Amino acid sequence: MRIDIWSDLICPWCYLGKRRMEKALDRLDAHADVDVYWRSYRLNPELPREPTIAMVDYMCKRYHIDKERSAVGLERLGQLAATEGLEYRLDRMRPTDTLDAHRLLHLAADRGVADALKERMLRAVLGEGAVIADHATLEKLAGEVGIDAREAREVLASDAYRDAVEADEADGRRHHLDAVPFFLFGGTDRVTSARTVEDYERTLRRVLDR
Repeated sequence: MRIDIWSDLICPWCYLGKRRMEKALDRLDAHADVDVYWRSYRLNPELPREPTIAMVDYMCKRYHIDKERSAVGLERLGQLAATEGLEYRLDRMRPTDTLDAHRLLHLAADRGVADALKERMLRAVLGEGAVIADHATLEKLAGEVGIDAREAREVLASDAYRDAVEADEADGRRHHLDAVPFFLFGGTDRVTSARTVEDYERTLRRVLDR
């Protein structure tokens, strides 16, 4: 079964959704029965490449809430992450443009290591405060999952895979995507946002049993 997942690297819910779906696959012992395709979707293509805003202020601006409410929401996200074995440090996070990271993920898909790079990028951004638009950071993360440094550098210095990123985003809009993470199981069954492990398990079982 094919699973398409649209997500972004600056989305705390996307890492939660990834981990919960993986736990559902563990419960069903179904990792060998699925192929996961990571699809690009930028939450805010207008963000600059420079880390100019803290996550708490970004949330205030994006959702039109005050700073206290934003801080409480981020703390709750950190607590939810901890229950899934993830460590969030959203106080360190600086949201930036994610186009180059998505382009590099398409290279990783061609090299068979997309899931490994996706995992490493999410941990770097959400748990380590990495600036995901920084080319040196991206090259380092790519190297950690076995991508040749020169190849990563050449992709980042060019416009390679931009069309693939834009095609993913257009495809997501055709599915009426209005939030990420967005999961499409077997080309038919949709799950929007980071649901519970049980929700993913039910969907997986239903599609696998067809």
